[in-house]
Amino acid sequence: MRPRYVRQVEDFLKELRPGSLSRLTEGEVRGYLQQALNRPTFFGWKFRQLFERLQLVFSDQAQADLDRRSGQSAIYRALAGS
Repeated sequence: MRPRYVRQVEDFLKELRPGSLSRLTEGEVRGYLQQALNRPTFFGWKFRQLFERLQLVFSDQAQADLDRRSGQSAIYRALAGS
């Protein structure tokens, strides 16, 4: 059995089906997180866990985007909540 955090990230990727993580838009990431908040069984700590897990997944990608563009990436902005 895979750990819960792996399943949550896999579910995220299955739903959005990005060609690559760098192609995800800020709107797609925000939309997914909003859908998660709208689930009746998805509250407080469950959302925080999902948010933190997605931050870990995107941290390397966001850093690469920042380095390449010398500015904030859409993924970074979405996860930072700005």
